[in-house]
Amino acid sequence: MDWWDAWFGSIMTVVETMKRFGVHSSFVVKGNTYLFPMKALHAVLKARFGDHPAGHWVVFKATISGVDLFVMAYAWSQRGVSYFVSTCGKTSAHPQKYHSKFEDEFGNVNYKELDRPHFAHILFEFLPLIDEHNKQRQSLLNLEGKWLTKDCWFRLCTTLVGMCVVDMHRWDRNMRH
Repeated sequence: MDWWDAWFGSIMTVVETMKRFGVHSSFVVKGNTYLFPMKALHAVLKARFGDHPAGHWVVFKATISGVDLFVMAYAWSQRGVSYFVSTCGKTSAHPQKYHSKFEDEFGNVNYKELDRPHFAHILFEFLPLIDEHNKQRQSLLNLEGKWLTKDCWFRLCTTLVGMCVVDMHRWDRNMRH
């Protein structure tokens, strides 16, 4: 299974990744929402859980061009909703609860335990590592900022080159210590 940069996250990407390469993939969906039912997912989440969606999620399943996939809206706080598309993973509740931090009306930090799906639990366990790698690629190297494009294939090649450079830098750094 592959986790990819959110820039590529779309229904078309998971379908093509499975059809062309036989690889399951999962994406956080942010800006690439063509054919993604973001409004419908959000509407069902709001209809079911009202103004208190934290710790709840909605899943739609579909088969597109012979590829089984699901899309999910997961409310990790009262205001924060993340959207996903995947060809694999479990959408049932994970036994380990998510500890959500929030400020009360007096400015004190409180915690609340929230349910979250297996799929999101695995993702959020590894996101900090992915974010660190992406920060090095996007901020320090910044090939995407220097070679601007709207061509998805050029962007993919630029991202892969950046990932290789960061991987080699990290490998070299770790080998020296």
